[in-house]
Amino acid sequence: MSASRSWMSCFTLLGTAALLGACAKRPAAVAETPAPPPVAVSQPAPEPKPKSPEPNLDAIISRIVLHFDFDQAVLKVEDQRQLDMLAEVMRSSRMVRIRIEGNCDERGTEEYNRSLGDRRALAAREALAKMGVDPARIRTMSYGKDKPVDPGHEESAWSQNRRAEFILLHPRTGA
Repeated sequence: MSASRSWMSCFTLLGTAALLGACAKRPAAVAETPAPPPVAVSQPAPEPKPKSPEPNLDAIISRIVLHFDFDQAVLKVEDQRQLDMLAEVMRSSRMVRIRIEGNCDERGTEEYNRSLGDRRALAAREALAKMGVDPARIRTMSYGKDKPVDPGHEESAWSQNRRAEFILLHPRTGA
């Protein structure tokens, strides 16, 4: 019996070793497939911002009207904002060329009114030049009393006719 016990101890020992070996055995390493790189989700390209329409320079400039006191070619303080805006437009758009038209009321001789209208247009041109606008881009002209905006014969009409108006010469828009 001692031989059978030895064999039995041997089998027990081998069985225990086999069990322990099986438990300790690690599973074979499975080659991990690398995760696919993140897929860039294509987002639609942002829609281009619509171009803001070019300012209608003709409309902007033709709205500017400076008014003068009787027999004067001195710019009024209240007209400064209009001149500032025009100077800004002309400094930012170097191609812009304008004409300033000086006008008078019906009083005075033809010759005197032409001269006064010229002085009014020149006063506006000089003010723009002081604000950094090249005076070579500004033409002046006098109509004297030939182009009244109000045909009346009283102070309210005359005050409207004593003016300087601005005309866009280049670039012409809407033509």
